[in-house]
Amino acid sequence: MSIKVIALGTCVSAVVFCSPLLADTDAPPSPAADSPSISKSSIEVVKAVLCAELKDHQPAAEVLEFKMGDVAIGWSQFRSAKSETSVTHRWMQNGQVALDVKLAIKSSPYRTWSRKTLAVPGPWTWEILDSQGEVLKSVPFTVQP
Repeated sequence: MSIKVIALGTCVSAVVFCSPLLADTDAPPSPAADSPSISKSSIEVVKAVLCAELKDHQPAAEVLEFKMGDVAIGWSQFRSAKSETSVTHRWMQNGQVALDVKLAIKSSPYRTWSRKTLAVPGPWTWEILDSQGEVLKSVPFTVQP
C-alpha cells in the first residue's frame, strides 16, 4: 500500500517533517536545517571582532595584541529571536572582571561595540554574555608593557 501526501502551505509540511512515519529519508534537508541555530538564550553572535578602530561603524583589522594605553574596541553583531534584549561586553584581566558594559539589542540583526583603555599588561579576555549571564563568545588577547 502506498500513500501519497500533497502538502500546500507550511502547516502541512511542518507535520510531515515532524512525523518520522511520513518523512522521506532520501529527501534533502530543508533550507531551515542549513541555517545557523540560535542559542538557547535566543540570541546568536554572528560576528565578534577586537580591533583598534572602526571605519563606517565596521571593525578595521582584527587586533589580538595591544600595548599599554591602547584603546581596544570590542565590536559585535547579533541575530536575536526577541525584538529587544541586552548583552554584556565583559573585559577581564588575569581572570578578574575589569569592566562590564551592558548594551541594548534593539532589533535583529544588530551591531554594537564597547571600548576599553588598556592600562594593565598581561593576558586579557573579552567576553560577550547574554542577558542571563551565559558566555556566548570569549576572545583572549594580550596587552604588552
